[in-house]
Amino acid sequence: MLAEYRKVAAGERPFETLRGGEWHADMMVGMLGAIANDTREVFIVNTPNHGALPELPFNKIVEVPALVDARGAHPLAMGKMPVEVRGLIQAVAAYEELTVEAVLNGCYDTALTALSCHPLVPSRKVAKNILDDYIAAHGESLAYLK
Repeated sequence: MLAEYRKVAAGERPFETLRGGEWHADMMVGMLGAIANDTREVFIVNTPNHGALPELPFNKIVEVPALVDARGAHPLAMGKMPVEVRGLIQAVAAYEELTVEAVLNGCYDTALTALSCHPLVPSRKVAKNILDDYIAAHGESLAYLK
């Protein structure tokens, strides 16, 4: 990967092709066309839930199919999530919500609880080690956590 970034730095390769997201431009042109021309097309978007996934909070940002028209994106009802993924998605949603709360309130304990909720963090003890190590490495930007 570093070799590819060196090619970009040397002008041998355009940066836009490095990470493979070229299709985003085509999708965005289509979405802008749907908004400008009110063509009511369906795209996969990040949007407030608004009931598309009933097991998640109403205003949680979700990535779902949405009808796009001149008024914007309107998430399509997806119904209940399959049981095999529901818990994982809810755990990540809890982690995200608590992370925002920790930042807004400057609360170390809430940040610790957020990390503890993440499915890739096996225990509160590991979460505390991660958080403390991160604060030690980036303390000046996390001084608000009390």
